[in-house]
Amino acid sequence: MIIDIYSDAHIRIKSDPLHSLLLVNWVGRQTHESVRDGCMKILEFMTMHKNYDILNDNRHVIGDWSVAAEWVGATWLPLMKTAGLHKFAWVNCSLDLPRVSINQAVSFTDPAELPVRVYTDYNQALDWLFEEHINVS
Repeated sequence: MIIDIYSDAHIRIKSDPLHSLLLVNWVGRQTHESVRDGCMKILEFMTMHKNYDILNDNRHVIGDWSVAAEWVGATWLPLMKTAGLHKFAWVNCSLDLPRVSINQAVSFTDPAELPVRVYTDYNQALDWLFEEHINVS
């Protein structure tokens, strides 16, 4: 059962307790403040609900949020890893500006340390997150 746990003008967060998964949907134009606030909500709910796999869906983002990209990649994602992040699947937007922002954020991460993958296809992102659940069954 998917549970709605948070929603505001910029982000919607749901929990899938069966798969230890947070489903995050970013919407509209993002600012430095909305990105930081939303990211901290994700961290809060990841630890509160013990959902350590994240599907971070940016398909509905409009415009550039690169002002926050360095903070996301260099500060927030390592905080997520320290708090228990297992996998982070990032679904890219079809628009150029949000894609550039995602690529900038990822460029500030250490791929050997952080389990972050960027996808253009939502279902492929889910498949990667569910791999271990499928293989265990």
